[in-house]
Amino acid sequence: MVLLAAADPQVGTDVLSGYVSFFVDAARLPDQPGLGPVQEHRRKRAAYTMPLLRKRIEAETTDARF
Repeated sequence: MVLLAAADPQVGTDVLSGYVSFFVDAARLPDQPGLGPVQEHRRKRAAYTMPLLRKRIEAETTDARF
């Protein structure tokens, strides 16, 4: 936990941004036969993580703690 306490918050936002970007990009692709519920999972994950990223970016731009 000491490493997390000393980490720059911007690094966390950058990592979250990459995570969100993957799911947003993957969610826009058409369903692939044989993958079952994978696309639905990607769409749900994109919808869930996008607001988290927005909140974090807004907190950083207003100097608030997230």
